[in-house]
Amino acid sequence: MKNENNDDYIIDYILRYIREKYYEDIYLDLFAEKLSVSKVYICKHFKDKTGTNLVDYLNKYRMEIACEKLRNTDLKIKDIASEVGIGNVNSFIRIFKKYYGISPGEYRTYTAVLE
Repeated sequence: MKNENNDDYIIDYILRYIREKYYEDIYLDLFAEKLSVSKVYICKHFKDKTGTNLVDYLNKYRMEIACEKLRNTDLKIKDIASEVGIGNVNSFIRIFKKYYGISPGEYRTYTAVLE
């Protein structure tokens, strides 16, 4: 996702923070505090500039990392969930299914067959 306005410090900060700390507990209050703007402004601005809301962007990024780990490691699904910043394995599975239509276990099995 390309940021059209290179001097947009809010978007730059959020995207960099997500890339560097996706595995941590990330929440809107954190960005509002760090950037000294309201949560409502961050949500609207992020959606206007990126075309997606902040939670969806964060979850999609985390799921991309999870897919990489599912393909390239033998880590348990609950460990992958934790490594991408989702402490509850059931939440992780639900979010994964939302983006890929199958469970993480099914994804791992399917991609193993393709290789």
